[in-house]
This record gives sequence, C-alpha cells and structure tokens, in this order.
Amino acid sequence: MNDSTRNWLKTLVTADKPDEYEAKRLLCRLGIEIPPSVRLGPDEEIAVEFDGPYVAKVCSAEILHKTDQK
Repeated sequence: MNDSTRNWLKTLVTADKPDEYEAKRLLCRLGIEIPPSVRLGPDEEIAVEFDGPYVAKVCSAEILHKTDQK
C-alpha cells in the first residue's frame, strides 16, 4: 500500500468502510478520471453548477438503498 492510499484511509468517515464518494476520491488519487461530484451535508445547498445530465444520490451508512426510505 502506498502513502497516498494510507493517507486516504485516514480520511474515511467509517474506518475501513469507504462509501461511494470516498471510493471515487481514491480513484482520482490513482489517476482514474471520474465524473465531477460534490458531497453535501444534510443542511447544505449546492453551490456548484453542473451541466446536465446529473444524478442525486444518498450517501449514508444508515441508508443502504434509496428504496429503504419512505
């Protein structure tokens, strides 16, 4: 494991269990291109404009799939 990956592991919200956003950050560190993304907290509004199309996703350890929420 290289230093970049070790440093990335230290930033995970849940140790040794990266979510999708964190995994994409690792891919970027490794030089793999991914679509632009932004992570918002529960009370934050998006301050960046994206040209469409775009997708909104839930990223939470408490919500495994969007159909789990009603």
